[in-house]
Amino acid sequence: MQFPTFVLLPKKPALNTPLLQGREVIVAALAGALSHLDTTHSVNNARASVDGDKAHLDALVEAQDVSRNDPSRTYLMKNRYEVELVRQGESCSLNASRPTAFGVPEI
Repeated sequence: MQFPTFVLLPKKPALNTPLLQGREVIVAALAGALSHLDTTHSVNNARASVDGDKAHLDALVEAQDVSRNDPSRTYLMKNRYEVELVRQGESCSLNASRPTAFGVPEI
């Protein structure tokens, strides 16, 4: 199975972020971007369904980043996610909604 492509959310909405492809590239980018943060994640009310070559997931998701150097600086992302996974031969494509964010994105 191929891993889906991934885009890091920009720190400022007007910035474009590069498309990241491949597990090693995605993990390296996330590890570097999040190394100064403590993070928490919560998934609630997850509902999944499968119909042939398609799978659908709907869930409420919250992620919070807290600066290790200054715990008063936090960034909260929260949204209802809708994700669709579609089998295409030997690989899959993934379509997902984008989160809504609150706080200090520069942390």
